[in-house]
Amino acid sequence: MPSMERLLELRAAAFADDVEVHAAMLSWDEERLSTYFESGGKASAPPPPQRSLRVLSLHGGGGNRNVNAMQVSRLRRALGPPDVVHFDFLEGDHAWKSENIDPRLVQLFGPGPYWGWYGVENASGHGQNDRDAYVKAMMDPAVAFEYIGYEAALDRLERHISEHGPYDALVGFSQGAIMAPIFPPGGSPLHASPPIARLPAIACMGRQDPFAPYGRQGLGSIYGALEWFEHGGGHETAKEAEVNSEVAEAIWRAVEEHRSSPG
Repeated sequence: MPSMERLLELRAAAFADDVEVHAAMLSWDEERLSTYFESGGKASAPPPPQRSLRVLSLHGGGGNRNVNAMQVSRLRRALGPPDVVHFDFLEGDHAWKSENIDPRLVQLFGPGPYWGWYGVENASGHGQNDRDAYVKAMMDPAVAFEYIGYEAALDRLERHISEHGPYDALVGFSQGAIMAPIFPPGGSPLHASPPIARLPAIACMGRQDPFAPYGRQGLGSIYGALEWFEHGGGHETAKEAEVNSEVAEAIWRAVEEHRSSPG
């Protein structure tokens, strides 16, 4: 399987810089890639990989399937065409308070409904009126937070995967990303601190995201082989094409390695 760097070398050698590339091409052999690039992308594209990519995507708190589809649209394009890459969007069922919904989302997607996977209550009120203080409080083990309904959310996720899976990858934003470490594929949900995961994990967070330092530390303690990517934004998905291409390449590489591993 060629690397993205090799794929770009083949495109450059064919003077076909205007031909679009995507991560699904990483499963094509070099002969077919060269033929495709030398035709300027006008020849019939090589057939898709023998096995497609099925992804389950989970929105963040105060989102829904439409919001999530917009958030991951760049990553979807980077992963490959729709006949190769299929996304399912699952919604939580914890109703999000209207005063906590981003007004920009309401402008784009209307009155909702908007959902979360669970509720978060801070009985002490520590940092409640200051975002930076609130983020620090959430990451402080001395400050007690109660997560309302997370067990029901795990049951919902488990039921969906049982009925509609299997999936090759689980993608999540914010609350949706938190669901991944506490739900190991192939097993029952974990209701206590998870052990070191032996599964590949990929994280991409904004350099301006106040959660980023805590996210890197926390995920690094859960996953033994965490691939970390950063983009230039805040608490949002990556907009940069280069970052999305790198993340897409990492996803395909992890999936193919898992498929080729014994058992």
